[in-house]
Amino acid sequence: MKKIQLKITGMTCDHCEKTVKDALTKTGAMVESVSFRTGEAICCFNSQQVSDEVIMQSLNGTNYKIVDCKEC
Repeated sequence: MKKIQLKITGMTCDHCEKTVKDALTKTGAMVESVSFRTGEAICCFNSQQVSDEVIMQSLNGTNYKIVDCKEC
């Protein structure tokens, strides 16, 4: 399992957190946390089944954007 920390712009409330969590979950990732206060999300995924690119594109079509990604 690969664990990553995402820096996300555009989140302002609890509803934003839920939207981001739902989008990341749809990729097959297990979301540990999403915080609009810090603008970050932490998730784990099987890198043999889900690519980094899929995770990075998961918020396309939303008001949120992943601006940074680093492995934990």
